[in-house]
Amino acid sequence: MDAKQKGNAKQKGNEQTYQMNKKHPYGNRLWWRKRLPWFLIDLGFANKGKDCESENAKHSWYRIDNNLSGCYYCNSIVKGQKWKS
Repeated sequence: MDAKQKGNAKQKGNEQTYQMNKKHPYGNRLWWRKRLPWFLIDLGFANKGKDCESENAKHSWYRIDNNLSGCYYCNSIVKGQKWKS
C-alpha cells in the first residue's frame, strides 16, 4: 500500500467514524469537541450531554483512571473498568 492509498484509507476511516457518531444523539457534540480549542469548550461550546441513557443511546466509555470510566458523549462517570468491555 503506497502513501496515497494509506491517506485514502485513513480518510475513509474518519468519514466512517463521523457517520457512526452522527447516529448518536450527542454525536455532533463529540465531533465538535474533538476539533475545537479547549478554551472554547471551557466557555461552554459543545458541552457534553446530560446522560446517554435518557436519550435511549449507549455510552461510549474511556479510561479516566484505573477505577473510573467516563463517557465520551455525556457527563456520566462510573466506578469500574467499563472501557474494557
